[in-house]
Amino acid sequence: NKAKRKELKESDYYTYKLVGVIVHDGNAEGGHYYSYINIIRHQWENDPNFLKTENDKWLEFNDSTVREFSFKKLESECFGGSQDDAFMFESEDVGDYTSFFAGRSKSAYMLVYERKKKNLLPERIPESEIKEEDTVVNTLECDATAISRAKEKKGRLILQMDSKDTYLLHNFHDVPVSIPKEIDSDIKKDNLNQLFEKLVYNKEFFSFLSNYCSTAKIWINCTSRLEHIPELKIALCEIG
Repeated sequence: NKAKRKELKESDYYTYKLVGVIVHDGNAEGGHYYSYINIIRHQWENDPNFLKTENDKWLEFNDSTVREFSFKKLESECFGGSQDDAFMFESEDVGDYTSFFAGRSKSAYMLVYERKKKNLLPERIPESEIKEEDTVVNTLECDATAISRAKEKKGRLILQMDSKDTYLLHNFHDVPVSIPKEIDSDIKKDNLNQLFEKLVYNKEFFSFLSNYCSTAKIWINCTSRLEHIPELKIALCEIG
């Protein structure tokens, strides 16, 4: 028990907030998955609004559709069915009205939480890169004293395991949010393809092409019939 108590950390360490919901729309035989995501991230631990996820901006990511989502609708969109969803229908076999339960098909499949207190982020480096002014620790969850000592020495914080694996430790908020180039390139290509399909398969686009082709056809027929008139032929050449 004493060992377990030593492993316990301060209450802030176990404080989380909801930042994402993966929804399954369907039943046990099949369906569709999409997500609701809180896009306000990288908040500091001492931010009093950290836990107020309902006030943050949420978006729905559903295939090619990305739109704003109201956190107030989370229950109705993710909590599945209830007895309130029962309705009456007329049975063809029996010929009378029968109560039939039709539960809502949208249910939260997975919840994603973000912990308030962040660990330091390790970056593996060669042991030979350790400098004299660096502070070396042997646990990822080092205390504030080690972090302060590293700042005073104007060095870096280094994690060195028993296996001699060496890591440079970064503060969570100092690491820039970035997307790997390969993934960023794929996203841009996918967005361009989606935009192309949206424009090409648009009713207004087809109406424009249809009207344009019809007008061009009439213009060609008219000019071909009147080309024998020299003055008109010269005028048509000057116009087009």
